[in-house]
Amino acid sequence: MTYISDILIFCTGLISGALLYRLFFINASEAKNLSKALDETQAEYANYQQNVDLYFRKSAKLFGQLTQSYSEVHQHLSEGAKSLSHQPAKENLLANNKENLPTPEKSSDPA
Repeated sequence: MTYISDILIFCTGLISGALLYRLFFINASEAKNLSKALDETQAEYANYQQNVDLYFRKSAKLFGQLTQSYSEVHQHLSEGAKSLSHQPAKENLLANNKENLPTPEKSSDPA
């Protein structure tokens, strides 16, 4: 009877050990996969942040160029109006131009 009980205890321990090993091995494998997925996601996010930063830097640069071009066109039109218009028309044009120029106080921008 002692041999049978020893064999049963041994088999029970063997089965329990195999189940516990499988349980912990799967969890370790799953943790490794999750860690790898986290690292990949963090790398993708860092790349995304860099792309967003580059996009907004380029947008700011292009808006600066647009503003400069607009200023140059306005200056060109103003100089043309001064040199090509008759004196009374020139004064009316400049007076109307100053009244119609947007200012921060007059701006109707909803933002």
